[in-house]
Amino acid sequence: MEAKRILLLLADWEGKENLAQFLSPLSGDWDMVFSRGIAQALELMASNPFHVLVVDPTLNTLALAEFINRVKMRHPDVSVFVWFEVESVRALEGCLGTSLQTLSWDAGITVIRDSLKRAMHLRNWLSSYNTRSLIAKMKEVPSLPQLYTQIMRVLQNPAVEMEDIAVPLTQDPALCAKLLKTVNSALFGLSNPVANAYEAIMYLGVERTKSLVLFSQLISQVNTFRCRRFSIDALWHHSLRSAAFARWITQEEGCEMPLADEAFTAGLLHDVGRLLLAANLPDLYDFALNLVLQGKHDLAAAETQVFGITHGEIGACLLGMWGLPVSILEAVAWHHSPGASDSAGFCGLTAVHVADSMENLMQNIQPGQPGAGLDMQYLAGLGFKDRIPVWRELCTTSITS
Repeated sequence: MEAKRILLLLADWEGKENLAQFLSPLSGDWDMVFSRGIAQALELMASNPFHVLVVDPTLNTLALAEFINRVKMRHPDVSVFVWFEVESVRALEGCLGTSLQTLSWDAGITVIRDSLKRAMHLRNWLSSYNTRSLIAKMKEVPSLPQLYTQIMRVLQNPAVEMEDIAVPLTQDPALCAKLLKTVNSALFGLSNPVANAYEAIMYLGVERTKSLVLFSQLISQVNTFRCRRFSIDALWHHSLRSAAFARWITQEEGCEMPLADEAFTAGLLHDVGRLLLAANLPDLYDFALNLVLQGKHDLAAAETQVFGITHGEIGACLLGMWGLPVSILEAVAWHHSPGASDSAGFCGLTAVHVADSMENLMQNIQPGQPGAGLDMQYLAGLGFKDRIPVWRELCTTSITS
């Protein structure tokens, strides 16, 4: 596989060797080229294709803003990042009038690799004509929910306590009530109901709380009433059950808690693309849903026929723009076609693919045998074909007990 190319524009040329050493774990996937100043960067980009540009924001702000605007006009497929220097980034965003993608030394090489991989996924998805034309038609695209960003800011404090996370939740009584109703539902199987946001967070943990806040606020931003065959309540219940199934399946396979929480988040968010389609293109999406009801196609095939793209891919584009981890983007984008992933083992995508199929089957949305909707070739390739009856029994028993 041909290595991807990254251009790094430096203000401090003497720090080049330290930066090269820090980034050396990326060398297997990326060809790294360093530029000493804007003029050289322009020359390099004029004669060589690059996938990613990383700039030092401590360069002259006005000159750098002009350079970035020129890159966006001449090389729209290039993803632009800046090294994270708080004051310099803010000044640069003030000149550009838009937010910037940032990379931080302190975040570590794994986070940087994840950010670059996310950028490449977005580049590939957004480069298709179908995706670009579809996004251009969308007028109702939700922004990253404010309460979610507040919680993320709170979590940046290394001394954060659970009480600190509960404070922003209590400032939104409607969301707090919905969270409590969800946690106290039969799906979570609590013997004693929780009474407040603090208790809910203590039971759910930070990751599941964050994903429930994100999904709840996302739903509240869109209007899907014009799409006759789409039900927001049905989507909520399907997403919540799929999230629980994905988490249970992950735990059943002996995975550690971070992967179980990731599977829950991906399961909860896997159908956000359906929200976008129902809210922005209600008549066309209603037509696609009718094709499913008539038994002519499954949902992904109907969407591909009508839009040229699935709800998984369009949802992953939105979540990618919000900076969610690559593993979650892949689970959302490919939950109907997991074979598109290059993953060689059990992961969040595996859990969400199975959970979504199991939940659809229980709701009689997916007619046929118990394996209907599953990519058997993908599961067999991972060595998990024999685990399907175990997972089905787990989900069925847990939901009815």
